[in-house]
Amino acid sequence: MIADNNGCRSDPAIQTVKVERRIAKPKITCAKQTGNSVTFSWSQVGMQNYEVKGPDNYQDVQKGSYSQTYNNLAPQTRVFLEVRAYGDGLADLVWIP
Repeated sequence: MIADNNGCRSDPAIQTVKVERRIAKPKITCAKQTGNSVTFSWSQVGMQNYEVKGPDNYQDVQKGSYSQTYNNLAPQTRVFLEVRAYGDGLADLVWIP
C-alpha cells in the first residue's frame, strides 16, 4: 500500500492479512408473540457474539444468547430486528435486516 497526500507519497507498506471463512447469515424467526410482546430468535452461525438493533434505536451486544424480546408494545406496533454476528476479526460480521 502507498498513501498519497497531494503528491507526497509514502514508502510502500506490506501487511499480511489472514482471511477466515465467511460467516453464514443467521436465520431470524418470531419465536413467541403475545398481546404486548414479541420474542425473536436466530440460528447459531458459529459465533458467540451478536449485535442486535431494534425499534427506537435500541442496540445491544449479546454474548452466547440467540434471542431478543421486546415488551410493553402498544397494539399494532410494527417491530423490526437486525442481527450482526461477529467473531474476533473486524471482517467477521453480517447484518441481517
